Amino acid sequence: SIKTENIENMKTMYFDNGCRVCRTGALLAGKSGIANKAELAELQEMNEQVSCDLDKARYCNEIAVYDVVTKESRYGIKGMVWFVEDKWGKWVNVFLFPPIYQILNFFYHIFSYNRKMIAPVYEKVENDCKPEFHWGYRLGYIIIASLVSAILIKEFSFWIIFVPNLIIALLG
Repeated sequence: SIKTENIENMKTMYFDNGCRVCRTGALLAGKSGIANKAELAELQEMNEQVSCDLDKARYCNEIAVYDVVTKESRYGIKGMVWFVEDKWGKWVNVFLFPPIYQILNFFYHIFSYNRKMIAPVYEKVENDCKPEFHWGYRLGYIIIASLVSAILIKEFSFWIIFVPNLIIALLG
């Protein structure tokens, strides 16, 4: 069961408001009850104290979770597990078990480093937080996107041929 009490908003999850993927993730976290509005904050609205405590090179690439009491921060999968640990209990630490963590972290980084390609932003954003370019994650994204495309084309190729022929037969 999910604990709903909030312990003085100890942990805050910072997301890039200039990123559609990040905004959608924050919205889903709020709607699903994982986080309330006080626990979600935009990087662009970060105060100077928090800005000094967080690593800019990391928070532009990964979601940042910051504990306002201890001033500790964690990023990416480790940050998300740390964030929900207070609500869902210690069992979520199973995601930090090395084989599981390595797989999740790999896919998280592919998604995180390519988020501006997945959902491009065309409007001007103040303090835009672009992820660094990483060849390995870009290549991973291209391979995964190609595999998904190939599977979808293979599965739906019958319908691409069948439906037009059916329409021609019915109308003809």
